[in-house]
Amino acid sequence: KPVASSDDTSAIAVNPANLSFLPGTELRWTWVSTGSASPLPARGHAFALGVPLWFVSTGLRFDFLDPPRAAPAPFDSPSRWFRWGLALDTGPGFAFGTTLGWGSSDAPALDGYFSLTSGITLRPFTWLSLSAVARDWNRPENRLGEALERSYDFGVAVRPVGGRRALEIGLETAYVENSDPDRSGTFTPRATLGLRVPYVGTLRGDVTLRDLASEDGPEVAAMAGLDVNVGGLQVSGGGVFGDAVTKSGTGFYTSVALRSFSEPGVRRLARVVRVRLDSTPGVRRHTRLLQQLWRLAEAPEVSGVALVLRAEPASSLAHAEEVADAIRNLRSHGKKVLCHLEDAGGRALHVCSHADAIAMNPAGGLRFSGISSSYFYFGGLLKKLGVQADLVRIGPHKLAAEQFARESSTQVGKDDHQALLDQLSGSFLDAVSAGRRIPVEELERRLARGPFLAQEARQSGLVDLLAYDDELGRVIDEVMGRASRVVDDDPGDEAPERWGYSPKIALVYLDGDMIDGESRSIPLLGVKLAGSYTVAGALRRAREDHNVRAVVLRVETGGGSTLASDVILREAILTARVKPLIVSMGSQAASGGYYASVAGGQIFANRSTVTGSIGIFYGKVDVTGLLQKLGVGIETFRSAPRADAESIYRPFTDDEREQLGVKVK
Repeated sequence: KPVASSDDTSAIAVNPANLSFLPGTELRWTWVSTGSASPLPARGHAFALGVPLWFVSTGLRFDFLDPPRAAPAPFDSPSRWFRWGLALDTGPGFAFGTTLGWGSSDAPALDGYFSLTSGITLRPFTWLSLSAVARDWNRPENRLGEALERSYDFGVAVRPVGGRRALEIGLETAYVENSDPDRSGTFTPRATLGLRVPYVGTLRGDVTLRDLASEDGPEVAAMAGLDVNVGGLQVSGGGVFGDAVTKSGTGFYTSVALRSFSEPGVRRLARVVRVRLDSTPGVRRHTRLLQQLWRLAEAPEVSGVALVLRAEPASSLAHAEEVADAIRNLRSHGKKVLCHLEDAGGRALHVCSHADAIAMNPAGGLRFSGISSSYFYFGGLLKKLGVQADLVRIGPHKLAAEQFARESSTQVGKDDHQALLDQLSGSFLDAVSAGRRIPVEELERRLARGPFLAQEARQSGLVDLLAYDDELGRVIDEVMGRASRVVDDDPGDEAPERWGYSPKIALVYLDGDMIDGESRSIPLLGVKLAGSYTVAGALRRAREDHNVRAVVLRVETGGGSTLASDVILREAILTARVKPLIVSMGSQAASGGYYASVAGGQIFANRSTVTGSIGIFYGKVDVTGLLQKLGVGIETFRSAPRADAESIYRPFTDDEREQLGVKVK
């Protein structure tokens, strides 16, 4: 393997620094065989295991060399090498590693070695890799007291096709010192080539020139082979030839590797991927679900997807729209989609209406007959407790303040709530109507008869068929139109397509009620709080990271602190000045959430996203009535009339309320 791009367990022997780039665990066996007349001793078997850990990658390699009789003494004797490699994980752009090696043999001249080999690799660009290796730099000695000469490898590899692995060209040279002052060291140049073969793997070749100073001219050693990749399995084989290799025909090599990662290669058999949801996804898990469905749409070996829903697939209608869009994307890529439901609700119906077919457990049902919403008002409770909400509000449609000051909503509030519900219902009906091909008016009449037992849902045309879990395989075959192999989605890791730091898109979440300071959550209540410092810091880091080419701000908040909104908006504006900033609105992006979104060069929302900014309010609660009921008296002393204006132990004065109105505006 090339010294600058040996990113597998061959790095243990070739360049230990490259162990740092090992994408996952690899177990490899290699066998090299040459003719009996070959002068090269590198014949035999090698077994290697490499594992990337938290901040280091490590690997073990056992070499059992059985050289041909024509190899120069003492290298014509069988020998064994045990190597342990370690590489620091310093990131994808730089690596340093060392291999410790122990050599043993029945021949004294090959026994007793303890070798140290170190290497570095620099990858400043996605298309360039530079490596240097100091081999046997401790000059290990054998049982006879004879020392090995130090040697150095220098290599460069380029991937000229946009940095992708489609084509790789390498040039390198090995320099071996000579401790004899009357003789100079020797150089051994080498050229390497890697060419991706679509749907197979990689075609590899190299040419090495040996004995450049020979009067008869240099000898040539060459290799040509093919790596065939099938998922996590790699099978390699090829020939070794040239006058430096053998005088009695060519040799060959073969290698088999089992890996926890994969490289592009043979397309696996078509399969149906099962995606099961046992709980409703939260904000971040919802994003991962979308990414999973997008990836499956692009996977050529996936013929269909079976969504097995044991909970609502989305936490809001806006999220349901996005999952439904991902299903339509699957179908546009030629994938069949089946939904299997048990006890489903409206969001499951919304999502699955866009699948090819909906199956339901005969004992299940569809718990849906329309959309409703409820709002709580605590004014009466606070009054009984002796607590008064003292609020200053701008905008008659800013209804959040009403829940603390009133026992029911104003007429404006009632009209707004009903209008919002009508919009959400219209969006829902349009989506389900398009998916199930039922006219909106007819669909509305059918849904009004709900909730539904499974058989009723089928008779109403809301699901297509009834099937228990054990019948799911048969149903999948019917929907796919052929016998199908059903598997759970387990994509595994993929080897990086490019070297170094690849361009990235940063995804920053603004999720939860907006507060000043750091983000936090209240576990028992399931409340998430989006802190201004946390979100602003994430935007700042994305802006300052030169590998981040664009930023997506995912907004999932109904608002909160005006100060937090402004702090986040400022960082969003600074980010938008230097990089594309795209705002993606989820379930809601209202009030302060909308305010923080306006910096986006493009703002995307769903039909059911609750967004907009309709005013602000500010205030406090006055608990003097509660304290009086408890028998607590309060005396307050102040140095200025408004010194205790924000105290919870008195209401605002008329003057303070007037000034607050001015400041809030």
